[in-house]
Amino acid sequence: MKSFIFFSLCSIALSLSASAFDPDGPPPKKTLAWTTSNLANVTIPNIDFDEAPVTFIAEYLSKRGMTKDHTVSIELKNLGETANKPITMKARNIRLLEVLGLVAEEIGAQLVISPGKVTLIK
Repeated sequence: MKSFIFFSLCSIALSLSASAFDPDGPPPKKTLAWTTSNLANVTIPNIDFDEAPVTFIAEYLSKRGMTKDHTVSIELKNLGETANKPITMKARNIRLLEVLGLVAEEIGAQLVISPGKVTLIK
């Protein structure tokens, strides 16, 4: 019986220590300051959109963080058919915020930045 309890305690301790290991650390608290810093500091090495719809571009850019916990959500609001407007854009080493600004100008939308997300809105 003592060996069973010892084995159970060891397996619990091992599972707790294994699940506590997180090489990236906990995800950041997505504040407005964090969001604006992320948008200004994430550089996209290569953009090559050839008549890509705005919906595709927003989804693509939403995944451009350091890890899945370090991304900014990009939402589209009240765009109607503009969400399907094809955009052609080519750039190298461009900041995420700059790409969003170019897309917003192209479709006549505003960028609204809030904690953890950016909304393109008309």
